[in-house]
Amino acid sequence: VDLTDQALGLSRTRFSQDAIREFRVVTARFDPEMGGSPGGALNVVTKSGTNELHGSVFGFYRDADLRQTGALEQDNDDFNRYQVGFTLGGPIKQDKVHYFLSYEYINEDTVTLFRPGGAFVDEATDYPQGFSQNLVMGSLDFQIGNSASAFLKGYYEDFSLENFRVGGVSDISNGQQLNRENWNFTLGHTAVFGDGNRLNELRVQYGNRFYDEPTNSDDVEEWFSSGTTLRIGANIVGDLLGDGTFFEIRDTFTWHVGSAHSSQDIKLGGGWYHIKDRSDIPVYQEGLLIYAGDDRSIPLVYGYGEGSADITKETDIISAWFNDDWRPMPNLTLSLGIRYDVDTKGNNPDFDDSPLVGPRTVDENNFQPRVAFTWDLGGRGKSVLRGGVGVFTGRYLLVPSFTELQQNGTTGRILRSNLSGLALGLPPEFWLDPNDPENTGIPLPIDASLLVDSLKAPQSTQASLGFTQALGNTGLYVDLEGLYV
Repeated sequence: VDLTDQALGLSRTRFSQDAIREFRVVTARFDPEMGGSPGGALNVVTKSGTNELHGSVFGFYRDADLRQTGALEQDNDDFNRYQVGFTLGGPIKQDKVHYFLSYEYINEDTVTLFRPGGAFVDEATDYPQGFSQNLVMGSLDFQIGNSASAFLKGYYEDFSLENFRVGGVSDISNGQQLNRENWNFTLGHTAVFGDGNRLNELRVQYGNRFYDEPTNSDDVEEWFSSGTTLRIGANIVGDLLGDGTFFEIRDTFTWHVGSAHSSQDIKLGGGWYHIKDRSDIPVYQEGLLIYAGDDRSIPLVYGYGEGSADITKETDIISAWFNDDWRPMPNLTLSLGIRYDVDTKGNNPDFDDSPLVGPRTVDENNFQPRVAFTWDLGGRGKSVLRGGVGVFTGRYLLVPSFTELQQNGTTGRILRSNLSGLALGLPPEFWLDPNDPENTGIPLPIDASLLVDSLKAPQSTQASLGFTQALGNTGLYVDLEGLYV
């Protein structure tokens, strides 16, 4: 299933390392079943229970006495980090039902370096910045007769970080508290049909991603020397919030035909991924005053917002794939495949609230042909040559579409700014009064952020050629790989 955060492109779910059985970084992946990225991909396989009872308990601790003072820190600041957790897996019924549990708690107290400039240099300090995190995972595996199996996996994560966005020239008042909570359930069913030559894999997932970032202050934000020496007051993004649910169903059917001398593995499948995401980024929540110098004598600009930035967006990602692995000889495999993806609302095709937008259409031209080969030169697995070429279509991220819906200058949150005539040498009636900044100064045009109408999903063409050579009977191999993008 897809575990990519649709807003930022990061990992949506985090795991304890002890819950991971294996992971694989895939840079040249020509199997059309894999999509959603124009670059590389990361596969993570989590653990499951077995017929034997297994478990682990672990702990880690480190404090300031086990840590050298950082080169830019003022003192050997208070520091500690500890991680504790366990795993446990085993049978509920031998050969039939198994379970696996994983839990990890991480806590760290450290500092962030506040280093203002100009007239504020002497205010430098190391502010505390600590976080805590819980990582929970559980799975149940079921063997259904001799030809089918199923599993249910659940994941939960919460994360809390104090003084987020504090440091550099940003004072503690300019920071935020970051809170994150994610959960996810995945259901899988695998079945073998006929004489064991047909395989069907069904996957369904449902989950939620939530985060909020309340500001440390409700005061007007102030930037001194245009923000290069000190920033205080409520952070410019305001009390940021994100809350999204997602549902995915995907199915892959594989059919093996042929003999020991010549065979084919034909694979076809499809998926539907529905996303509903809420975003609230109230830019200039408390207003922003920018000064020319390190005091308040010459205000330059005041920025403020009107209206709500709280929007909800839905989109559907539809995918389909086909692949044929043909082995005309036991030591040669030729692969031919194609994948198709379409994101129905990724570029806000229905947005028409601005006179500057349109016409805009859905990016539907996302056919991705791929060919590859693997050749075992001697037929003994000692010298293997492989290569391929393919087209890979990535995903729209939601942040640009959120920004357009929130800050388009017509609907959502209207962002305004007033310029002080003092900086332009104009008479006092054009100056910006810090005591009434919304109604003084020279009004500037409304800020507007819009997607270009021709925005397409990112796409790349990749080709690779590799060679692997066994070094005698040592068990060692030399692996050479070339990748062109």
